[in-house]
Amino acid sequence: MKRLLLFLCAAILVIKVQAQPCHEVVAYYPGWKWYDREKLVNPLTIDYSKYTIINYAFFKPLPDGTITNGDSWADKNLLSQNAGSLITEAHKHGVKVIISVGGWTYSKAFPALAATDKGRKKFAAECGRIIRAYNADGIDIDWEYPGYEPHDGSAADKMNFTLLLTEIRNTFTTIKQESGKDPMLTIASGVSRNHLEAIDWQNVKQLVDIINLMTYNYSGPWENSTGHNAPLFKSSETGRKLCVDESVRMLTEDFGVPPGKITLGMAFYARTAITRATASLNGESEGIADKQIFAADNGAPEYYNVLKYSGLYDTRWDWDAKVPYLTGRNGLKSFVSYDDPVSVALKAGYAVFKGLRGAAIWELTGDYVETYPGSGKIASTPLADAISKVFCSPVPLPEQRMTALTQGFLPSFLFSEFMVIDCGVLGDIRGLKVLDSGGRVVAEIQNPVSKEISLDTSDWKTGVYLVRLETPGRVHLSKAVKI
Repeated sequence: MKRLLLFLCAAILVIKVQAQPCHEVVAYYPGWKWYDREKLVNPLTIDYSKYTIINYAFFKPLPDGTITNGDSWADKNLLSQNAGSLITEAHKHGVKVIISVGGWTYSKAFPALAATDKGRKKFAAECGRIIRAYNADGIDIDWEYPGYEPHDGSAADKMNFTLLLTEIRNTFTTIKQESGKDPMLTIASGVSRNHLEAIDWQNVKQLVDIINLMTYNYSGPWENSTGHNAPLFKSSETGRKLCVDESVRMLTEDFGVPPGKITLGMAFYARTAITRATASLNGESEGIADKQIFAADNGAPEYYNVLKYSGLYDTRWDWDAKVPYLTGRNGLKSFVSYDDPVSVALKAGYAVFKGLRGAAIWELTGDYVETYPGSGKIASTPLADAISKVFCSPVPLPEQRMTALTQGFLPSFLFSEFMVIDCGVLGDIRGLKVLDSGGRVVAEIQNPVSKEISLDTSDWKTGVYLVRLETPGRVHLSKAVKI
């Protein structure tokens, strides 16, 4: 029996679940984001309880294998050993800091440096130097992408990437032997079949500790029709097959990568498009992002800016893809694809259900929401909170019971083939009803004998369900989502 019973809030229904340890949460923190909103999100304001690893992005590789600072001023301030630095504060809270090298802008140097033994050795030595200089906990290689011709890639990158990672791993082994420190080696990976085929996974999976799967940018303003930035599943409205689920399936099934090595990419930003007619999903796009409304983010707004301008849009939900999107009101020809707490929670639940290592956030500052725009005071981190509530629900041992309260649209729990409801603390249960999103009753039990109710949901459609429990003088309601 497969059960996926994960809870996102505190509660009214009592659900029995298996023990779930906290999972890995990698959060990329770009040095250039330190300046934003008058340095609102800085090492002293970051909520370290939400992350296990912070990937500081990006250092710049050069064709000869040298690694330089991406932003000398930010790097100097954030990566010092002084009180209040990212390194110091993260370590104080038990969070690792890994230096990420490359990224989209700096990836053109990788093919050249990886092509020669001299370049690989130089680069590996530089990785070791950086770890020692900054007391970092590892290196993340963000090569976008091996074999990608616009970034000077070729078929030779496949073998050379493996050789490069082998050289880095050897350097890290030496560091461990000399100091006892065991640096982590992680990579970021593309999600299409072309990008996945360009990596020698049989060897790479043994060399790296974590594979941060970049499950976003599936659609964007570069296309002639609107689509989802990070669809969990295939959308019948767009007809596009590639989605988060398909990328995970390919990497684990077709390429044999253990799920426990993979973190699932979480987009804390949106993709926008100017539409030719009334904004809609799969509607015609002008092929450009909305850089007028979202000028501050060059048309790819952080989540907090999506919230800021949400009043200009109608909020919609794709039940197949399990993601929201926005369409412009009053003739506004603007489309926004983004993730909200519900879709992020569903992705976190999916990661647990698939046995993945955890999540990888791009990027950390995106959901630091102020009390009001420009207040300079952080009110919440709603997307990171949603991940934490799924990954680290405060379930007491050994009974593994908790309560779950639905707030607004946020569902209380997720399930797959079975829904198991433990009603023990509610006392005398007079009846149970489960209704689908159309209001149709899909399950009903009157005066259940057992306090634990198990429903076979294997033939239910994926989507949101309303669970209705009746006790004397009271009705208890909660939402559940089948994935």
